[in-house]
Amino acid sequence: MKNSRSSYESKEIKELSRAMKKYSAELAKDPKAAKAFLVAAGIITEKGNFRAPYKGLCILLDQA
Repeated sequence: MKNSRSSYESKEIKELSRAMKKYSAELAKDPKAAKAFLVAAGIITEKGNFRAPYKGLCILLDQA
């Protein structure tokens, strides 16, 4: 027997994923909106500096 809850969650996840992609595309087109989003999220300051918890973070692209 199929679990109806798993299909329901899957549908919600797909809808959320689509909404996030659409919102990301909108932010990518407008630098002012992107900055406002990052400020509202508490990642950067109004001046554009990273807040303390985000300073010094790095993403390793290649460890060769």
